[in-house]
Amino acid sequence: MEHVKANINLQELIINDNEIEFLHQTFFQTLKALEEVVLHNNRITFIPDTNTLKRPLRFSIGNNPFQCNCMKEFLLWARTNRVKVENYKTNRENPDCVALPETTCLKTLSEIDTYGVYDRFIDGMPLDGADRSSFFF
Repeated sequence: MEHVKANINLQELIINDNEIEFLHQTFFQTLKALEEVVLHNNRITFIPDTNTLKRPLRFSIGNNPFQCNCMKEFLLWARTNRVKVENYKTNRENPDCVALPETTCLKTLSEIDTYGVYDRFIDGMPLDGADRSSFFF
């Protein structure tokens, strides 16, 4: 992904359906020209820092096992900055959010691995037998 970060004039980033598990916290820092980000159908648990991105901006983020607290942070940022978030629903028909016992957003791969977030989801859906009520915010 380093070659992507080096393209400072990139306007559209379309990396859906790639089983991507992790974007470094500083991933968006050099991509200041982005107008559209398509991340749906991966295994991403949090959206890296987006404060450097210009507006207007569109994010398509559905079908990723996001951490609930990370998603709350991202959606607050999106609402505050009038960023359009597409392909994401926060209801029981499209369970994207994994509940963790912590109240913070885990943003390093070692922390994420500690909680086994990826093991809780198969193709964006909670594993069979899991209490689905704990997967939503």
